[in-house]
Amino acid sequence: MTDSRDKTIRKWSVPTESQIGEPWRGHNGWVLGLAVSPDSQFVVSASRDGTLLKWDAAEGTPQGPPLKGHEGPVRCVDISGDGQLVVSGSNDGSLRCWDAHSGAPIGGALVGQSDWVYCVAISHDCSRIVSGSRDGTLRLWDVQAGQPVGKPMTGHKGWVRVVQTIRRFASGVPMIAVAFALSVLMQV
Repeated sequence: MTDSRDKTIRKWSVPTESQIGEPWRGHNGWVLGLAVSPDSQFVVSASRDGTLLKWDAAEGTPQGPPLKGHEGPVRCVDISGDGQLVVSGSNDGSLRCWDAHSGAPIGGALVGQSDWVYCVAISHDCSRIVSGSRDGTLRLWDVQAGQPVGKPMTGHKGWVRVVQTIRRFASGVPMIAVAFALSVLMQV
C-alpha cells in the first residue's frame, strides 16, 4: 500500500508489479501516513487535511466519517497489535488515541512534544506509545494514563522520522528501535 501527495491510497501486487483496483479517494489533502490492521481487514490513513480515515482493506471504501480532533495535518498513524487502538500524531505537536472499531476518541490530546509529531508506534503489549518529533526527541507515553513517561529522550541531531517497536531481544527486555539517519536502540 502507498500514500501520496495526490490525495490517494493505492494497493499494489508485488508478483504482477501492478496496481490492484482503483486509487482510494476520500481525503482533501495529501495522504501522509498509513497503518494496516493486524488482521489486514482495515487500513487507517492520516492526512494533511487534519483527519484520519478508516478503510475497508478489501473494498478500498471509507468506513464511517473522518476522525477529527487534531488542529493541524495528521502526519502518522499506528494500529495496536490487538487491532483495538489507533494512535495518530500531528503537526499540532499532539498524539490522539482512537477506538479502532467505533472511531471514537479515547481521552484527550497527549501533549508533550514541542514540534510536529512525525511518527508513532504502539508497544506490542499495548501499554506504551513512542512518538518521534521534528524537535529531534522521542517521547514515551503510558496508554492507560494518557501521560508521558519520563523526560524526552534526546540524541538525534535532526528530525525523528521513523519509530518501530521490537518485541523482545534475547535478554527478554522490551526495546524500541528508532531510525533516522542511523539506527539507535533504546531500552524501555
